[in-house]
Amino acid sequence: MKIENSYPSNSCQKTYPNHEVTGYLAISRMLKGSRGITGIDAKNMKVNEQIFVDELRFSLGKNSFLSSKTGDIFVTELGIEANEGQLMNIGVFGGKQNFVIQFSEKEALLENQVRVMGQKPSRSIFTIPGNTTMKGKFLVTRIRE
Repeated sequence: MKIENSYPSNSCQKTYPNHEVTGYLAISRMLKGSRGITGIDAKNMKVNEQIFVDELRFSLGKNSFLSSKTGDIFVTELGIEANEGQLMNIGVFGGKQNFVIQFSEKEALLENQVRVMGQKPSRSIFTIPGNTTMKGKFLVTRIRE
């Protein structure tokens, strides 16, 4: 897996060079989860540090909150600037708020045949199927300590 460090930014941004604006964010599962999904050791990342990876590997999800199928992975279109209260409002608590993995619906569907399903779009709650691997250029950002 290719990993490419980008320059840490002073503030997290929703866009990045040579890539379209992303709409969906996967909130990683603590430190162990982000390593399993991205292949990087996220615990060594500093706040606002951004790293590009070329593959995301999602196992089966363990939280069935608003999923239509057992094993679905929860994703949201809340931006990287979402605050703790906004994330708690959609069921994302604690260490799950520390990292984001960005990808667009276009990258998911057209380039990886992974459909983003709206479970409760009015609250920005979506899912992708578990046991999904996506290839492309994905941005991982540590947003909180």
